[in-house]
Amino acid sequence: MRRLREDERLRGIGMLQAERTQAYTAVQLGVSQSLVSRLWARYQATGRVARRVPPDGTTAGSSPEPIAIVDKMRHRLYFACILAAFTDTCICQKDFWKTDQSAETDTCSATQTYITCLKGKTALACDGSTSVAALASAVETRLKALDNPSCNVTTACQCEIDAAKANISTDALKCTAYNTELSCLRTAKSAGCDGTSTKRSIAMAAETARNALATTDCPAASSTCLCEITAAKGDTSTDANYCNVLTSLRSCLSAITTTTEGGCTTLTQADLLNDTNTKITAATCGGEHVTFAVMSLIVSVVASMFL
Repeated sequence: MRRLREDERLRGIGMLQAERTQAYTAVQLGVSQSLVSRLWARYQATGRVARRVPPDGTTAGSSPEPIAIVDKMRHRLYFACILAAFTDTCICQKDFWKTDQSAETDTCSATQTYITCLKGKTALACDGSTSVAALASAVETRLKALDNPSCNVTTACQCEIDAAKANISTDALKCTAYNTELSCLRTAKSAGCDGTSTKRSIAMAAETARNALATTDCPAASSTCLCEITAAKGDTSTDANYCNVLTSLRSCLSAITTTTEGGCTTLTQADLLNDTNTKITAATCGGEHVTFAVMSLIVSVVASMFL
């Protein structure tokens, strides 16, 4: 069995301090798990990473305690530097790594939570080089590769994924990202990536964050954009409610006479109105739902004639 160099022992303790498993640490170091276990036990008991204290490690007649204290302080400073590098993005990674993903359903849940955690983060990953956008793209690929109907990416979840991949390194870019997410959510129907957050709650959070930015970085929303934001916050929990949101959006957009007015993104009033009409047709809001409403009215009128 090979011996670990001091830098490898420090790296191993660092990974264990970061809550990586002993099995994972052993693989990374290329040693057995039992060796990692002994390394960790020794560090916890003595504060040392050395295999043993040299018999001549202290001057004659002196106590080895000062050396042990200095050794432990040095290691604490080393690990403090490691822990200080745990950005909020890295913490999302750590929480994801710690999840049980033995079953596909567990992987699905962990991945969805991971995406939600990455939203709004700007710091680099644990490796100090990978961006949030790269992490979000990778987890999107993994999520869509899962062969599980209950793990399909919903329309609202896709809006969150796109938001997580957006560049928000400046307030102006944050404004663009929030506007894009709100525009995306205007016709989204289902819950977010975590399966519990409604599209309304996601939109309200994006709107609040947008409004908190200075107007120099994030100008006031146009009338067309306000129509989108209102639709994004609409209740789409049922098919009927979804149709109500779409028809209300159409009415809001139709009241705007300047067809070239921009919305929250590069889409104009005319673009958004055409898209809304297309979605109303696809959702049969002008068909079955309207027919049902008319039939209900007819039945009510006929019934009243015999009373």
